[in-house]
Amino acid sequence: MKYGINMDAFNGLEPKKAAELMKLNGFSTTFVGTYYDKLDEFFEAAEANGIEVEFMHAPFVGINDMWEPSLKGEAYLKKLTDAVELCAEHGVKAVVCHISSGVNPPNINDVGLLRFARLVEYAKAKNVRIAFENIRKLANHAYLLDKLPDATFCWDTGHEECFAYGMRFMPIFGDRLDVVHIHDNHKLPNGDDHMLPFDAEIDFDRVAKSLADADLKNSLMLEVENKSPFYDGVSPEEFFARAAAAVKKLGEMVENYRK
Repeated sequence: MKYGINMDAFNGLEPKKAAELMKLNGFSTTFVGTYYDKLDEFFEAAEANGIEVEFMHAPFVGINDMWEPSLKGEAYLKKLTDAVELCAEHGVKAVVCHISSGVNPPNINDVGLLRFARLVEYAKAKNVRIAFENIRKLANHAYLLDKLPDATFCWDTGHEECFAYGMRFMPIFGDRLDVVHIHDNHKLPNGDDHMLPFDAEIDFDRVAKSLADADLKNSLMLEVENKSPFYDGVSPEEFFARAAAAVKKLGEMVENYRK
């Protein structure tokens, strides 16, 4: 089983140091957003340390524009196709994309569907997959995945607990699972803490069983941050070591469920 962690997991840490700590602790894959301000250093550091860039995250601030019948929507689609282009240039095979944001996003409509369809078609031509990440609206997710069979699913364990109010995505979309964002939180509304697994309140036994049932082919990818007060005083070395121990523990749980 492969283990991954986002390159920007430790706030302010240079990509070169982050990649070295990944390698030291047994991580073999990584990702950041295509909007990351040190992309050249990111790719250089990953390559120098033999770290695979498994996917990248597309821009998401303003994603609701995709559903608006205006030029803003076309401009946002260009941001997403630019993200695909960047991945294609670097041999990255998947882009994680949000569908909408906020408690009251725009209603799903043909304008948005056609834009997302164009995005998926563009990505397919570049040999890049579009993986839609769960946020709040399960029905919106179901709508797009039903209409766009070439799209895949990115399961975010933290989003499910702090944004989806008990709705479970994996029983519905597990057969489309492509990549994951694994992190912990206290299951409070909008409390997207991005903590290490087992440091807060998510039931990772349920997570492990869901992943085993879905037969995840890609890595167990952490999407974590050291910004919680829980990690005050924790060094980069300790944080990456704790991250590795946590994700490997989860991996063992997944393997046990597969037996």
